[in-house]
Amino acid sequence: MPPRHRKSQPSDDSQLELGLLSESVEPTKRPEGPPETNASTAGSSRRLFLGWEEPLLATVSRFLCSGALPGTGPVDLSGLLIIVPTKHAGRRLRESLAIHAAELNTAVLPPRVVTPDFLVNPERLEGKRPASPAEMCAVLMSALLEVDLSHYREVFPVDPVERNADWALRTADELNRARSLLGEGGHTFASALPLLAGAGLEADRWRELARLEQELQRRLRACGLDDPQELRRSLVKAPPELPGTSRIVLAGLSDPIPCMVTALEQLIAQGMRCDILIQAPESLAPLFDGWGRPLTTEWLNREIPIDLKSIHLAANPQEQANLAITWMKPYGNQAPRMVAVGIPDPETIKPFSEALLDLQLNAFDPAGKSLKSHWLTYLLRRLGQLIAVDSFEAAVSLLHCPEVIAAAASQVEAQTGQRPSLTGILVSLDKLAQEHLPGSLGEALEFAGRTPRGRRADAPETAKALHLTLDWLDRQCRLLRRKPLVEGLPEFLAMLFGDRLLDSTNAADEEFADVLGLFTGALESLNVPAFEPLRPLIEAADELDLLLHLLDREAWVPDRRAEDIDLLGWLELSWEDAPHLIITGMNEGLVPESIYGHAFLPDSARKFLGLRHNDTRGARDAFLLTGLMASRKKSGRVDLIFGRTSSAGDPLRPSRLLLACPETELPSRVSALFQDPPAAQLPPPWTRTWQLTPPAPDPDLRIFQSIQVTAFRDYLACPLQFYLKKGLGMNKPQDSKDELDGLQFGNLIHHALETYGTNLEMRDCEDEASIAECLLETLDSQVTAIYGRRLTAPLLVQRESARQRLRWWAACEADNRRQGWRILEVECPLGSDDQPWRIGGLPVHGRIDRIEEHRSGDLRVLDFKTGKTAVRENHIGSIREGAHVPEWARTTALKGNRPGRWTDLQIPLYVLAWQQRHPGRQISGGYGLLGESKAGVKLDLWDDLDAERLNEALTCAEGVVAAILARQFWPPSLYLKYDDFREVFFSNALEAVNPCHLLPATP
Repeated sequence: MPPRHRKSQPSDDSQLELGLLSESVEPTKRPEGPPETNASTAGSSRRLFLGWEEPLLATVSRFLCSGALPGTGPVDLSGLLIIVPTKHAGRRLRESLAIHAAELNTAVLPPRVVTPDFLVNPERLEGKRPASPAEMCAVLMSALLEVDLSHYREVFPVDPVERNADWALRTADELNRARSLLGEGGHTFASALPLLAGAGLEADRWRELARLEQELQRRLRACGLDDPQELRRSLVKAPPELPGTSRIVLAGLSDPIPCMVTALEQLIAQGMRCDILIQAPESLAPLFDGWGRPLTTEWLNREIPIDLKSIHLAANPQEQANLAITWMKPYGNQAPRMVAVGIPDPETIKPFSEALLDLQLNAFDPAGKSLKSHWLTYLLRRLGQLIAVDSFEAAVSLLHCPEVIAAAASQVEAQTGQRPSLTGILVSLDKLAQEHLPGSLGEALEFAGRTPRGRRADAPETAKALHLTLDWLDRQCRLLRRKPLVEGLPEFLAMLFGDRLLDSTNAADEEFADVLGLFTGALESLNVPAFEPLRPLIEAADELDLLLHLLDREAWVPDRRAEDIDLLGWLELSWEDAPHLIITGMNEGLVPESIYGHAFLPDSARKFLGLRHNDTRGARDAFLLTGLMASRKKSGRVDLIFGRTSSAGDPLRPSRLLLACPETELPSRVSALFQDPPAAQLPPPWTRTWQLTPPAPDPDLRIFQSIQVTAFRDYLACPLQFYLKKGLGMNKPQDSKDELDGLQFGNLIHHALETYGTNLEMRDCEDEASIAECLLETLDSQVTAIYGRRLTAPLLVQRESARQRLRWWAACEADNRRQGWRILEVECPLGSDDQPWRIGGLPVHGRIDRIEEHRSGDLRVLDFKTGKTAVRENHIGSIREGAHVPEWARTTALKGNRPGRWTDLQIPLYVLAWQQRHPGRQISGGYGLLGESKAGVKLDLWDDLDAERLNEALTCAEGVVAAILARQFWPPSLYLKYDDFREVFFSNALEAVNPCHLLPATP
């Protein structure tokens, strides 16, 4: 059926022979009415005005059944061919005729009900082989990829950036759409050329289009195919007979395609009778042409009797839907019978369908559901991306499809004899992605084949399952690249769905069966000779793109239930008999539909060629709206809703039809339509529907057995988050990424410095260049080992940043050696397994990045950082006014002019631990900063880290340990610089968490 008054999307058509005329030709004129007949011609036509006091559906049904009397036998309409605007209109007419016959206590022998395309459908010609849309697309694509574009510079002024299948598909689609529009008037590029050239409308461009069309037709003939547009032209000139048809009825057809009208003229001349049913009073006969089309000269400026109370302004599509639902609620379960809803604007479909659920009703879209949004299409799109560029991101998306990961698991089970955990495979895949940042499936497969280490140290069976999964997917992609799509894709899908049993009583299974049928049909349309010339010119992924392009045009129509609410297009509203019409989307560009800036057929060209254009649409829609209003004037109601903005916030204008009022009313009408819309209905205030209730601390938790030196910072920041992260293992999930996070970047720097510090030949070197060479060589080898040789652009930038920082640091290392500092130890543990270093009885674990010794005997502990924050600033923060800070967490050191508190204990604890092992030695501590700039790469020692400060730090550490052992994890901190639980707590942990298991028991 036609789209509901959206952008025109004509079906694909073909090309014709080239008959180029040089003389000037008059513009094509629309026939004003059926041809006059002479005495020897049996054919005739008549216009019949049905009035508009009732809905069109009722008057047409009554007219067709006129003369039928109760008990006189069935109403025989079998000799009629009835042409209606849309398929939905045909369905409604058949239903109405059956009901009307039942009221007469009889039956009906139904007529043949068709849409306007029927008379000029090339499939009606015997012995011809019209090319299908898929064949037209393929043949035109091959032509576009092979012809010399320099011969078509008016059409293609410059060569495309990439002359590939994607460009050819988009261009072929645009050209076929243009040919289809021309075909509505019985034209091709060739036949339109003399007309447009005579009018001075881009003659050179149309001459090249005609030549390109001639090349297309030559290729079609070579494939044994006929051009559908040429066949349509022959149908218009000599339409075949209609066996069994005694009369044709045009029912409410206010804007037929011009070529159908021409074909109908020929049929009438051959003796066919034709009735033209018009929903209007006979007194308005002069306002219509002989085919029942409203005259533009009469209707474009004609007043439409609309009461201002029937016009409603809504802020956006959601508010339009809300307003419509408000009017439907009083009808209760009678709404499907009492209300008809028109939705010319596709943006309103989703909010209205969702709002209907509140009334326990479902929406039914006669246009069906587009395959674009179906999960099978999503799966195929991800598969196409993977085949095209071996994208790891596409591989991850594909493996997250349940059918794909299940098929992969079955293959793993076949090889190992053990069914793997699907969750385990996906978790391991996420770890691999975080650890190695692979850019392609091939790289991921290479990394998965290595022995996992560090954060990706999965169980051996899980690691093997991941490797086998990626290997299976890689092999499938290779097969699909090598085999023709019509062979390889069904084999792949059979692995996914071959064992699936469909239940006809299950709605999801029924939908899947329908979609699979559409998919099979589209795939079979590629397995034809017309595709053979194209296949050598494109890749497997391009062929899959073409299949998806064909599927995007398809829609499946689920079964309609009696209680469903139809979502009607503009042309379908006249065929509804519900007393209450609610029409949304009454905005300019939608009603009437307008087309601007068409690449080949602007409005002026359409007028010249006798095609439907903006004025004819405007006259048609003015007439239709007038009829809708008149049909509910005595009994019924019409509500017209227009929006102020689109869903994206773009401004919209009310339809010009809403302003078709008497001049005296125009100022007040404009004022009313352009006032501020009612305030959008605000959603109810957000409230929490649940609270996180952490369990009571288990005595066996690791936090009660030992503590990492860096974990003191977590507790000092927030006791609750310390418990959730370190105790319960709750961590923020890692998003997909294509660059290193701060930890990974820092680890690369640390590894290079650690390797340098353990190199006995280099660590005492005083030559800056040699040190830099050592550091950079280590960095590069580590990057290659972890992330492979083919780095993504972000990784290349980050590697170069790390290299630059290490070059700058090499100067610091050389200077320190010359000053008498030597590297004593690297990655030195605070204690041993047998004798761990303890605070408050709890073992404290950690490793000092580096310990250096001066020739004087002094020692210093260093921790390397890639940030810019100074060591003292990182350890001591200020106390907010009114904040509760335990006494043991306070320090006499000031933060600016405010009292200070400990926020980190890392460097003081390193110094204390080393003092315990080396009493009496002078020990200092600080950071080795490797920041973003040269000035930010330096040694930052804590100058006033004296005995008093160290004692305060020890007191704080003991306080933390005591609080942990006492299970003191409440209350949470309210001010956090880094909040990993923001999405869970919504920045208010006091309300988001139920601490019932964290509070001390009351006696």
